[in-house]
Amino acid sequence: DFLCQIERYCRQCHLTTPIMFPPEHPVEEVGRLLLRCFLKHEDLGHVALSLVHAGALDTEQIKHRTLPKSVVDVCRVVYQAKCSLIK
Repeated sequence: DFLCQIERYCRQCHLTTPIMFPPEHPVEEVGRLLLRCFLKHEDLGHVALSLVHAGALDTEQIKHRTLPKSVVDVCRVVYQAKCSLIK
């Protein structure tokens, strides 16, 4: 699933907040909403769908695959926004 791929990438690149929140926490909810908004605004829906499709075909290979730069940039912006909310 797309969110699992995003979370895995963020952990690998240390794009995680200093405080670990449960998924239902408002900071995490805002992060998911921002991710959706940026994907839609930047017209990256097709990229997200291709990642989901590729993940459904071969889950072992997707663990070692990097995300496209456009999605990585969105992850960084969402991470920075979440850190700003915590401050």
